[in-house]
Amino acid sequence: MSYDINIIGIKTSGKHGIYEIEKSNNQKFFVDIRIIIDNFLGDEIHDTINYENVVDDVIRIVKTESFNLIETLSKEITQEIYKKYNLPYHTFPALHWKRDENEINAIPAQSVISP
Repeated sequence: MSYDINIIGIKTSGKHGIYEIEKSNNQKFFVDIRIIIDNFLGDEIHDTINYENVVDDVIRIVKTESFNLIETLSKEITQEIYKKYNLPYHTFPALHWKRDENEINAIPAQSVISP
C-alpha cells in the first residue's frame, strides 16, 4: 500500500525564464509537491519525510538556482528530494508561475522519477 504526502502552495520567488527580465527580476512561484511513499514503516518522523525540510529544500532551490525552463526547475526539485531522502517513493512537483495568488492561467510543469 502506498501513502501520499501533499504539500500545497509553497510560496517563494526566483529568477527563472528565457528572457533577461525574468533572470534579473524575482518572480513569484507557487509549488505543489506530491510524494508517494510505497513502503511506510511506522509512526516516527525518521520513518517518513519531514515536510518542513521538503519545504525548505524547495524554497532554497527556487531562490538560489536559475533555469531557462520551469520544467528543468521541476526536474531539479524532484532529483534533489529523491537523492536527499533516499526513500522508495515517487515525487510529482507541480510548479505554477503566477503573478499573484489569484491568477488562473498558471503554467504547470511536472517531473516524475521512479525508483
